[in-house]
Amino acid sequence: MQRRRKLEQINGLSTLGYLLVCCSTAFTVVFQAHASAQQPVPVQPAVSAPGLASQSGGLIHGRVVSGKTPLPGATITATNTLTGKRYATTSDSTGTWSMRIPRDGRYVLRTDLTAFAAVTHEALLKAASRNVAVDFDLQLASREAAQEGESGDASGDQASNLSGAMAHRAAQAMQRLGSGAEGLSLIRSLGVDTDAAAGGATAAGAALPGAAASDAAGEDSVAINGQSGSVNPFAGLDPQQIREAIQQMRAQSGFRGAGAAGGPRGRPGGFAGGPGGFFGGRMPNFSKFRPDQPHGAIFWTGSNSALNALPFTLNGQQEQQPAYGSNRFGATFIGEPFLPGLTKPSGKDTLFFTLSGQRTSTPYTAYATVPDATQRASCSPTQSTVVCNLLAYYPQPNLAAGSNTRNFNYFLASTAQSNSTLLGLRYNRALGSAPAQPFGGLAALLGGRGSQNQGLRQSINFNFNWSHLASDNLNVFPDLGGQQATDSYSLQAGYSFGYHSLNNNLQLGWNRANSQTTNFFTNRTDAASQIGILGPNGTPLNQSPLNYGLPSVIITGFTSLTEQQPTFHLQQTISGSEVLGLIHGKHNIRAGGDYRRVYLDVLGSSNATGTLYFTGFATGNAYGDFLAGLPQESSIKAALAKSYLRQNVWDLFAQDDFRAASSLTLLYGARYEYFSPYVEKDNHLGAIAGNADFSQVGAIYPGCVSAFCAGLPSSLVYPFHAGFAPRVGFAKRLPRSFVVRGGYGINFTNGQYASFATNLAHQPPYANVQTNEATFAASIPLVTPFNTPESAQPPSYSLDAHYHLPYVQAWNIDVQKTLPWAILLNIGYNGSKGTHLDITSAPRPIQQTNAYALPDVLFNYEQSAAFSSFHAGTIRLRRRLEHGVSLGAYYQYSHSIDNAGSIGGTSTVVAQNWQNLLAEEGNSSFDQRHQVNGNYLFELPFGPDKFFLNSGNLVSRALEGWSLSGSFTFSSGTPLTPSYGSAILDVARGTAGTLRPDRVPGQSLTSGAGSQQRWFNVNAYVAPSGPYGNASRNSIPGPGTVSNNMSLSKTAQIGDTRSLELRATANNVFNTVQFSGVDTNLISPTVGQVTSAATMRQFNFLARFRF
Repeated sequence: MQRRRKLEQINGLSTLGYLLVCCSTAFTVVFQAHASAQQPVPVQPAVSAPGLASQSGGLIHGRVVSGKTPLPGATITATNTLTGKRYATTSDSTGTWSMRIPRDGRYVLRTDLTAFAAVTHEALLKAASRNVAVDFDLQLASREAAQEGESGDASGDQASNLSGAMAHRAAQAMQRLGSGAEGLSLIRSLGVDTDAAAGGATAAGAALPGAAASDAAGEDSVAINGQSGSVNPFAGLDPQQIREAIQQMRAQSGFRGAGAAGGPRGRPGGFAGGPGGFFGGRMPNFSKFRPDQPHGAIFWTGSNSALNALPFTLNGQQEQQPAYGSNRFGATFIGEPFLPGLTKPSGKDTLFFTLSGQRTSTPYTAYATVPDATQRASCSPTQSTVVCNLLAYYPQPNLAAGSNTRNFNYFLASTAQSNSTLLGLRYNRALGSAPAQPFGGLAALLGGRGSQNQGLRQSINFNFNWSHLASDNLNVFPDLGGQQATDSYSLQAGYSFGYHSLNNNLQLGWNRANSQTTNFFTNRTDAASQIGILGPNGTPLNQSPLNYGLPSVIITGFTSLTEQQPTFHLQQTISGSEVLGLIHGKHNIRAGGDYRRVYLDVLGSSNATGTLYFTGFATGNAYGDFLAGLPQESSIKAALAKSYLRQNVWDLFAQDDFRAASSLTLLYGARYEYFSPYVEKDNHLGAIAGNADFSQVGAIYPGCVSAFCAGLPSSLVYPFHAGFAPRVGFAKRLPRSFVVRGGYGINFTNGQYASFATNLAHQPPYANVQTNEATFAASIPLVTPFNTPESAQPPSYSLDAHYHLPYVQAWNIDVQKTLPWAILLNIGYNGSKGTHLDITSAPRPIQQTNAYALPDVLFNYEQSAAFSSFHAGTIRLRRRLEHGVSLGAYYQYSHSIDNAGSIGGTSTVVAQNWQNLLAEEGNSSFDQRHQVNGNYLFELPFGPDKFFLNSGNLVSRALEGWSLSGSFTFSSGTPLTPSYGSAILDVARGTAGTLRPDRVPGQSLTSGAGSQQRWFNVNAYVAPSGPYGNASRNSIPGPGTVSNNMSLSKTAQIGDTRSLELRATANNVFNTVQFSGVDTNLISPTVGQVTSAATMRQFNFLARFRF
């Protein structure tokens, strides 16, 4: 009876069900490493074929179907029974295939398509038969097993083996699709061009060769990074939409998982993607499947703090924690648009719609040191109203003295609220006689080179995306927090054209992102005027309400009053791209380019409300200076109006993926990129410039005529025209199941362009920019600490006019070995060298001539003079999913050093000594010597077609489809830098926070260290004997990571085309304490102590209904 029930379920599979199977399984064809060509590629180097006049060999052709349904992406091999020489091709989207064989003989033809049983035929080429037709009618492997009368246990075992192979291939496809070129990682993940029928396009770019963890050993030719001889049919699509569509295809085709078995490729990320394994048991019945019905999924993911472990408390006493949680929800629909009762599905249109949202509250806890009652009593309003008004922003202590070991007397617990809403819409329309491909073109041309057999193919597509993100920015002092919000819009239109082996894609795009970060005074209350701090001549400190806020107050020994700085960014990009793909013989040639016009409107900076430093300079005590109203330094950088920055970007690329032989693939190409420096629409840019030793300085601006301005363009920096980047790679299959892959490439980064353009725009007279230093002869009045008018202010920023665009050279090599028991071993090496990286210093010559009647103009100087070096050895082990078990692990030993002040323009660290930039060389801030990552998946052996409880009764049904998966990470920590937060000497140079200590000879950093109260040996450092310390950057080992995550999930089939997935996930499942922050400020009372800990165990739950 059980066998009969299986046969009934299998026989009910409808035509569309087969198409869904084909669509999903054909992903393996795109990314599998075999030469799927119209001109077949032999495994061994081919002997030159005789000329046509000899009439040897011939054409073998046919169709691959299942019933009446064509099967794209099936691999057909032809093996000569005498010589063993083998040729291969694949079926196109209509199931048609053909191959021209150069020699006469008897050939064994065999099909290979995931989830379908192999079929074998023979063909004889001779003088009397030069044109042989062979058709294949495939059956599902599970159906064939049932027809052979295997027992339930045997069937389950075969299904398990089958699911392992399919899960492995699908996981590979998804990993390549989601992560792009591994190792080099220098280009966008989705590639650059598409096949015409897919109807997509994207900005030009070439996927780089890398050392992939692909399973190429068993294929007919070897590939670099898993690339096959075809163009990418998914370019221009949102990755999340692709993943949702793939999940939908799997779910409605009877696939039970989401490719969890792939194991780590590069660094394994997060959890395995679901129960894993395809066709790991029964096939659903699609007999009632209606193609005119929409398909999709509805999901919810949530968590609640009531189920989570309490946060780790650093002071030994558990503080009250606020309640928090999260809810993420959404729906996805895909289908052919029509009006019921009025129109019918045309077969040419596909609509993809997705809507999701998230509402989250995140716990926020913070400790601080604030003035106590005795210290507050020292403030007299009659003596200084401004001081008392500032002091009022410090909350009263709420922790008793001696209640903790970290000298904190204030604690805050709160929750930060955030929400997001995302909308996506994609429409595809096939032109001409060709029908639309399933799922909006995702299944188009997945048969690799099969599109060469097709004639004219055309399609158009339109994409629209919108998102809204909003969140709280909490502060340990609640009045100084704020909020941020971002609204983004994106619209693309594409046209795709293909004819046989030629494919061309054109895409036009527009996107807009409007981001605002505000504090609680922005555009509401002039807090500076309220407390009595004014600007020049008694005017308000900030004329624009958008810059309102409290000046930040830095008091050595106390937690700083740090205001949320208001910023407003509006960025728009108009783009156009065209990509051409041509498959010619063994060559897969791709070429194209794109152009982008960037509009960046900016208002705001990191110090728009101003900062006051109290260091003990005047009275010998920092708090005494504060009570006396005597700051050592005051600084501000507030834009007076919005800046309108403009940039042009264009690039060209060409690349050839050449299958030189069945065991050798070469990839070579080049890319040229041009990034123009930003210009300001109204030429509102400015900077300070000087001679070689900065003993003479002066202001520069567009159109100026001084000696420092000679020949400067309106951007104040010369454009970089040498952005030429070659890329090469190879993959070689060796005997005994070895595959060697390697590659080299160059990548330019332009992230710093936007950073220094903003700095150039925020200069006098278009901004209030000043840094004032107190002397013993002249103090800074607290009522007017920013008393210099804009017209008399010197710029505070300087830039090398010949700024060289930073670039990174990257190379790798990887050796892969296929071991018994379905285990893959990869041993690799990755290296990179950064050149002309960004570094910022603060030149302070002994004597300086300037036009501002100042002894020195305080400014920062940015140049591309830094370097970096990275080396890593890696070992990867992966056991493919077999018998419901998959395991993967990855180990990396690496070391990275640099002297750069900024990586990619994300943040800037000023060099300690402007005359010795090599002294900044040290461990990179992201350097991690040891990393071990891994994941695992266990499909529980219960239910029909499994080992236990397989009778099909109620208990058996309840226990089927369960899986346990997880991931783990063990790594050493990233390094930390010892420094003085606001030393008197450092503040006097205008570079607060850059001064480092001297290293004490003979003192070990780890002596008596490693605990919460003494993470490193503070006695290993001493105050510098000269103006600068000799301790290295990033010389303190930071806390490491021990993390284990685990998930339990079940997928249940409901009816014909519906399924329900339930999942429970525990992050940090073993509740391991993870230190995440250490105080390295040597003048802090808590120096050397752990200041924060990572999240303890948390649970979240997921429910997803597919239909």
